[in-house]
Amino acid sequence: MKDQEKRNISRVPFKTSATLKKKDFQLQGGIKDLSLKGVFIITTEKLDEGTDVEVDINLSGSTTDISLKLHGSILRSSQDGLAVKFVNIDLDSYIFLKNIVTYSDEHIIDFQH
Repeated sequence: MKDQEKRNISRVPFKTSATLKKKDFQLQGGIKDLSLKGVFIITTEKLDEGTDVEVDINLSGSTTDISLKLHGSILRSSQDGLAVKFVNIDLDSYIFLKNIVTYSDEHIIDFQH
């Protein structure tokens, strides 16, 4: 079965920046898509599969700047970027992500300026 067929979680296009952090290293990238289970970050950097990371998703609005801080693990690394699986999400972040995925299923949400 192909990876695409295995997925049963909605992925939505989502444009904003994110920072991946691990111990003494961090990298910036753009988000390609987002789901309740993970995120794909566009970057040329590579990290080993299984690497634990903190993901900061930047949500800058016209009146407020919000940053979601999530714990994840590198699922795969490709020439286009990094797939990160969320391993720990607090309730507030989960609700926020659920609203993003639910209400943007067919629309691209763009938090970039």
